Amino acid sequence: LRSGSEEVPETAVDRLLVHSGFGNSPGSAESKVRGVVTSLLRESRKFCTREIEIINKDLIRMQREFGGKKNSPFVVAAIQVTKERQKQEAVEEEIQVLNRAGPVALLFNLNGTVVRPITSDLLNDDSGLNEPVQPAPHCRQMLQELQVLMQNSVVKCALATDTPSDAVDYITGAAGLADCFVTEGIHSASSDFEAPRLKPDPSVYIKAGEWTEVPMSQ
Repeated sequence: LRSGSEEVPETAVDRLLVHSGFGNSPGSAESKVRGVVTSLLRESRKFCTREIEIINKDLIRMQREFGGKKNSPFVVAAIQVTKERQKQEAVEEEIQVLNRAGPVALLFNLNGTVVRPITSDLLNDDSGLNEPVQPAPHCRQMLQELQVLMQNSVVKCALATDTPSDAVDYITGAAGLADCFVTEGIHSASSDFEAPRLKPDPSVYIKAGEWTEVPMSQ
């Protein structure tokens, strides 16, 4: 990014604006930065390192003034890496805590818990298998985070519902939650027994709990 010629390489200026974060600054800021950079390039004066770390005092002052640094792709990437590392460390700590406590199982209801309440015939037959279904707020994020713990065998998640199995498959798929439960972990009070054993009969919960191989007290 040094040039002694009168013709300043525009790509050098553009690259600095992007990588230093000035690319998201107001137009007036960009004009000022371009003026300083153009002058420095014409004078063949070095103003930043190879990693696009600005060393010119005027540009540093402008960067602080216009908040450019925080918009730099390098800074954004570093923040993201830090967040991912912190998240992984939190998961590892949680796994250690759960390992010390012993296996844990979570039994979920379907209607009104995993998905927003459904009141149509969808729960009773296949007449509503084309209507939209929405997951409950934050449910998908919660189940995805639980999957990390499931992969480490410290948590098992099961679904226990009155809803017939065919409708369960449609509902979880339509809500984008089909990958959050293994097929063997889905239990229906309407379909899993010779005759339906609907709640408050506890049979479907007992069956789901037995599948997890975790004592019901946990």
